[in-house]
Order: sequence, then C-alpha cells, then structure tokens
Amino acid sequence: MCARYEEEWTAYLLDVPGNRRRLALAIGYVVCLPSLRSALQARKRTQERSADADQVSSRLISFVRPEFRTALVFAASGFAQASFFSRLPGLRDLLFIDLGGVGVALAALGVGTMISIVLAGPICRRYGTRHVVGASVVTMGVTLTCSAWVPVGLFLAVMLCQGLATGAWQASMNIQGVMVERRTGRHWMLVFHGWWTIGSVAGAGLGVVAARSGLGVAAHLTGIALVCVVACSVGLTAFRDERSLYGSGTASGRKSRFRGLGLIAALIAMGATVEGAAGDWLAIYLDDYHGISHASASAGYAQFIVAFAIGQLGAVYLYRTFGAAAAVRAGGILAALGVVLVVTPYLPIAFVGSWMWGLGISVVLPAALSAAGQKFDGSSNAVTAMLAVGFGGGVVGPILLGAIGTSAGLRFAILILVLPACAIALFAPAFRTRSTPHSPSKPATA
Repeated sequence: MCARYEEEWTAYLLDVPGNRRRLALAIGYVVCLPSLRSALQARKRTQERSADADQVSSRLISFVRPEFRTALVFAASGFAQASFFSRLPGLRDLLFIDLGGVGVALAALGVGTMISIVLAGPICRRYGTRHVVGASVVTMGVTLTCSAWVPVGLFLAVMLCQGLATGAWQASMNIQGVMVERRTGRHWMLVFHGWWTIGSVAGAGLGVVAARSGLGVAAHLTGIALVCVVACSVGLTAFRDERSLYGSGTASGRKSRFRGLGLIAALIAMGATVEGAAGDWLAIYLDDYHGISHASASAGYAQFIVAFAIGQLGAVYLYRTFGAAAAVRAGGILAALGVVLVVTPYLPIAFVGSWMWGLGISVVLPAALSAAGQKFDGSSNAVTAMLAVGFGGGVVGPILLGAIGTSAGLRFAILILVLPACAIALFAPAFRTRSTPHSPSKPATA
C-alpha cells in the first residue's frame, strides 16, 4: 500500500510547476511518510485483531452448539429443584409449619408432578416443547419466589403449582432430548441427565452456603428463580419444533412394539427403585450399621451422587462405541456389585460400594427414555409414560424397602436391590436403539 502512495506522490510532483514548490512538497512527503507507514501498520494490526476476534467468536459459537444449550435447560431444572429442597428446613421455620404440614406439602408437590408428567405428552404435541418448558420455567420461578412469602394457608396451593411446573418441565425437556437424538443420530440423553445431576449438586451446595451465611430464604429462592429464567432463556434458543418429527406409524405397528415398551417400563421401575433407595436409605444404613457420624454418613450419599453424575457423563463413550444395551448391562452388573459391597461390615469397602452403586445405576433412566422414544418414533406419550413409571418407582420402591427393613432389617432390605440390578443387566437388550438420524425435509423452528 505504501508503494501505491509513493507512485501517486511521484506523479503529483511531476505535475506541479516550479522547482521550489516541487522541493517543498517532496520534503513534506518525506516528513509525513513515517506517519503514513505507522498509520497503515496500525490499520493492519487492527484488521488482524478483528480477524482473530472473529475466529474466537466462531469457535465460541461452535462450542455453544444446540445440544449444549439444551443441556443448560436440564442443568437449570436440577439446580432449581435442589435449591428448593436445600432450603426446606429454613422454609419450614419461616412459615411455622410442623412435620405433618411439611409432609402434606411434599405430597401435594408429588401429586402435581405426577399429574403434569402424565398430561405433558398431549400438551407438547399441541404446543411444542419449547413453549411448554418456557411456561413451566416461569411458573417455577413464581412459585419459588412466592413459597417464602405466601401465608401458610396458600402454601399448599403453591406446592401443587410447583409440582405441576416441575413435572411439565421434566417431561417436555426429555421429549426434546429424544428428538435431539433422532435428529442427530447420536446418544445425548446421558449428557443431558448428567448435566441435570450437576445442576442438582450445584443447587444443593449453594443452598448449604446460603444457609450458613445467613442469607434469607426469600432472597435466595428469588435469586434462584431469576438465574433459572435467564439460563433457560438461553437454552430454549436451541429447542426446535419437534412436532414435525413425531412418528406417524400405524396402529398395528405400534401395537407390535407395546411388548418391548412394557419390558422397558418394568426395567425403568426397577432402576428407579435401586436409585431411589440410595437417596432414602444409604446414609441411614451407614449411620446405623457402621456407627459413624451423621456428617460421615451424608458423605457416603454424597459419594453416590458424585459417582452418579460421573457415570452419566462418562458412559457416553460406552453408548457410542458399544451401544446402549452393553452400557446398561455393564451398569446393572456394577450396581449389583456395589450394593453387595455396601452391606459388608467394612466401612472403606462400603464407601467403594456406594461409588459403584452410583456409577452403575446412572445409565438406566436415560437409556430407557431414549429407547422408548426411538421404538415409538419419538412419541411424546411413550416418553412421558416412562417418566411417570420412573417417578412412581422412585417413590413406591423405597417405601416398600422401608417396610421390609422394619421387619427383616435394613441390611437385608438393601441387599434385595441386587435382584432388580441383575434383572436390568439380564434384559439390557431391550434398550437397543437405532443410531440413524431422522432428517425431515424442512424442519421448523419453534
């Protein structure tokens, strides 16, 4: 560029009349040439920095791909739920509710969750998962904020509404997750559920920090609501209108696959029982049978949760390399061995068993939802049915174990979990899914 300017200056000087004028212009050009070169070099550096910034921006956009933004919605769901439960003791003291009142409120929460899970399938088919998740997130934010402000008489209604929002959020985001798998031809449900677990751990940990620092329950839950709304506003930009991807198979074709779906439902109920039993009874068992402190017993369950998250994120390689059936079979065997180690009289071995228990059982629910969606061509009803079965198994199964533990001992009750874990490993071929992507001619955006 400097050469071009030098040629223009030379031609200009030759056209100027008079030697003195030419000399003055030549001296001015020599004096100004360094500044010109500096300006050109600065402009070149600016262009290079702009190119580097564009490259970084393109890398960032490629990293924040639609699947990762979808995972953000899963993480926000776990974050919101765990944050609420972590402040439940403070909420009880704030509203002056006794244990009976807390039990009734939690029952209303569970009833609302089950109702919305069952109804989410037809609603998503009509309005799309993006709109259902958006409405659920706003409702969840309102109920989180109002739970610490409403009078005691309205607290039950708030819990019912929060359950409705929780179930709809859970069901619709899982339907979208199945559609992501159909669209990409790859296993993503493990990643999504792994991020849900990470969000749960983060929400529970932040709740502990907030409680210890003296942060008010109302301020904490209001902040959680705002964070979830913002996070889901970003995540929902990746949601696509899945209604164009729903299968339109014949009634006879769907009837022929009902037997496979029934087997998956039985296996997911077993997996939910094995998973829920750890949440309800693992810490109590470690405290009663090993005589350790409450903090150490809670650490045993914390190990289970961490292993659960690691298992869901780490098993993606097994899924994509060996298939869902092999991953679930390995998970069932690992969970059965972990349960056996937990009931041994040696505490270090029991802690190792809690890790194996969490790693193994973590793969069952995502595999079941993926298989149900694939076998029924992404049917929202199939996905929500599996969620309802899993939710029911996670509630009823541990209650039955508690009844068995009352009469025969908690160690024997936990040891019974080896049977459903082995059954999951035995019937793991039911989780086989297709891996070819579904490519609609013109996908719509929600």
